Amino acid sequence: MTLFRTGFSVFVLMTIFSQLQAEDELSQFVAAHALFESSLAGNEADTETAIAQFAKLVELDPEQPLYLAYLGSAYTLKARDVWMPWSRLSNAEKGLDMIDKALLMLEQRHDDERLRGSIISSETRLVAINTFLEVPAFLNRAEDAKALLQETLDSPVFGASAPEVKGRLFMQAATIAHREKQLDQAVAYLRRALPLLPPGRHQQLAKQQLMKDSGQ
Repeated sequence: MTLFRTGFSVFVLMTIFSQLQAEDELSQFVAAHALFESSLAGNEADTETAIAQFAKLVELDPEQPLYLAYLGSAYTLKARDVWMPWSRLSNAEKGLDMIDKALLMLEQRHDDERLRGSIISSETRLVAINTFLEVPAFLNRAEDAKALLQETLDSPVFGASAPEVKGRLFMQAATIAHREKQLDQAVAYLRRALPLLPPGRHQQLAKQQLMKDSGQ
């Protein structure tokens, strides 16, 4: 009986420790994501810190494709920020390689697993699409973005994705439609995006683009 109690106590302690680790990792991800969004909005001072924090998360959980995708995207933001052309290219290529690896890491289980309420496969693809559409045209990622977007919209888990993720994907669908001079389609996607986006920068960007494309 004593041995049973000891073993049960160890199991409980290990379970509690594992839960605490998961909570700590989640809080680190939330903090890193906030820095990433700040950098994405143009605050260059947050780029290096976002890279450092996502690099730490990748080290903690190298099997998590979402962390690697964000790390890769953060490196493309660094490419945006630096002055030297060779540094821009080096950081952009490094970031894109990480994103490609993250996409290859996606498995069936990532359609079921969630991180702070978001399906991992959907958000990983969103990060990739966003990045592919923002890097310079000579890197030839626009068609990759278009194909990946269609694959994501057609995915059986798209309907269960977090509302903001779906809204951001509709925004990128509108971006592609706009670039292809399909303004009616762009407007339709933006109208689908707006109800899904929480108040903030992305919702404001969608509103501004909708007004522009619809001629209001």
